[in-house]
Amino acid sequence: MISPVFEKLASSTSGLGFYKVDVDEQSDISQECGISAMPTFMLFHKGNKIDECKGAIPPNLQKLVTHGASLVTGSAEANTEDGGKHTDSVTESSTVAAAGADDGGAAAAAAASF
Repeated sequence: MISPVFEKLASSTSGLGFYKVDVDEQSDISQECGISAMPTFMLFHKGNKIDECKGAIPPNLQKLVTHGASLVTGSAEANTEDGGKHTDSVTESSTVAAAGADDGGAAAAAAASF
């Protein structure tokens, strides 16, 4: 069952939004996001879908969340006027979404980034 893994990651990962959508109730969202299999997990950053994984495979979901977390708080290097490098902390907006329930229901998730 992947739902408890998703819930645990949602409660233990700061800086990411986690969303679920029922595909029966929100068919427009599932169609817009191209949900073709359940479960499907998607990572959005700055309004763009940048990664996804399909299947109830906890390590793949963890990898997706780790990818999202690296986008939210990462480091960016910029050249300084004297030719050196300067590293700043970067905070961006990212969202992790899941599509599909592992309990046989029609619950799915999709997301929009902030």
